[in-house]
Amino acid sequence: MRTSATLLMVALLFCIGGNVRADEIVFKNGERLIGTVVRMESGKVVFASQLVGEVEVDLEQVESLSAESLMSLHIDDGTIIKSSGITANENGFIVKGAGVLEGQTLTLSAIKAINQRVVPDVTWKGNITAGYNTTNGNIYNEQANVSLNVVRRSKKTRLRLDGIYLAGRDEDGDTGDKVTTQENFTIKAKYDYFFTQKLFGYLSGSFKKDLIADLDYRIITGSGLGYQWIEADWMKFSTDVGVALLKEKYTSKVPDPDDEDDDGDGIVRLIDEVTRSDDMSLQFGYNFDWLPHQKANFLSNLTYTPAVDDFSDYFLTFDAELRLAITSSFYSSFKFILDYDSEPGENSGSTDTKYIIGLGWNFF
Repeated sequence: MRTSATLLMVALLFCIGGNVRADEIVFKNGERLIGTVVRMESGKVVFASQLVGEVEVDLEQVESLSAESLMSLHIDDGTIIKSSGITANENGFIVKGAGVLEGQTLTLSAIKAINQRVVPDVTWKGNITAGYNTTNGNIYNEQANVSLNVVRRSKKTRLRLDGIYLAGRDEDGDTGDKVTTQENFTIKAKYDYFFTQKLFGYLSGSFKKDLIADLDYRIITGSGLGYQWIEADWMKFSTDVGVALLKEKYTSKVPDPDDEDDDGDGIVRLIDEVTRSDDMSLQFGYNFDWLPHQKANFLSNLTYTPAVDDFSDYFLTFDAELRLAITSSFYSSFKFILDYDSEPGENSGSTDTKYIIGLGWNFF
């Protein structure tokens, strides 16, 4: 009885397994995979295989694609047809199980998508990152930072808002007083309008104030054209070029040339020295966002702004950040920022670099 029951169970499992619904993809080199057709967009087929997981292949490498459930084929003329599969021939793909279109050949370029994802008209992405560290003992140092990033994307427009605040204090070795050694903030905004899927025009603006570097303001407003080379879930990369107006104002404390220290106390009166500049500049930049792993995100941005009449007079800002996911909403952040001003203020250096460690929260 026990042997008979075992054979009956094996037979039942075999029958159930034989009826499991599965899709199939066959490649032109003869290899095939069993699983589920997820989608096809931009000529890339995403297929969830039972053996190797989710894979992405070029449609032109596919000999046939069949599905147990009808697939939605999005054609270049805007029509959507239901099909049980497609098979390659010398002119493209023969449509199977699509009613009046069954047996019809569609060119490779005519098939715009399969099971196309429903993309919301407007998407938001936002996060805030903060960090704090302190050192006590032989030396005293504390640093704090907070940054905010928000992106609004629609089919035709994209708006980016970024802001960062940095502060730091050290202990004076002679007096023991806590002295502020770093305090600055930067706000940026960029609006893109897409003329095509990849070509866009943009308007941008940024404002920076640095109390330690005597920078009252650095305002950069620009406009130009950009190109979205890649915009996928795993990578986004765009470049842009345009013109910009760069306005700077520095206010530094300098000895008063009219104060001759007549009383002999060794104290010279200080006065404000104001330096202003207004330069018409070119503007070049890129934006890079890469997801090499589901728990890792690498981001980088660069803006290079040389004066039109003197390329040796320029301002450059660059940042690179690695985010490692802790949960679906929280992440750790490791960020590097470089600001370079070829003609800084009287008491300021040309290069300003920052290394920042923080904890972030994705609120969109």
